[in-house]
Amino acid sequence: MDGGNYMGYRWKPSKTAAKEFAIQMKEIEEYCRENNISRSISSDSYYFTHDGIDYRVSNHAVEKSVDRYGDSYHGNSKEYRKNTFCIHAGKTRIIEIHKAIVSGKNVDHKGNIIY
Repeated sequence: MDGGNYMGYRWKPSKTAAKEFAIQMKEIEEYCRENNISRSISSDSYYFTHDGIDYRVSNHAVEKSVDRYGDSYHGNSKEYRKNTFCIHAGKTRIIEIHKAIVSGKNVDHKGNIIY
């Protein structure tokens, strides 16, 4: 099962689902622009600072970015992870996670609010 391909079938979103995703991504881009949230080239990782803490919200580990783009992208990944709170979550959750953090809620490394 390489890349979601099973027995010659590959999932493809419906036109409605693709349109809804495009609208959601446009909202995310707008929100990020308004809130000074930067993103990676692939738009899979988002970065922001709040109360002196650097945050990274991504659907993959820092090491995957280092493998793909080299150390110049994140520098020393171990040092980067020490200085950055990394959250493993899909890009469609960036608004939810950012709002929780800015409103003073604590989140875990999956972006879930800790009560």
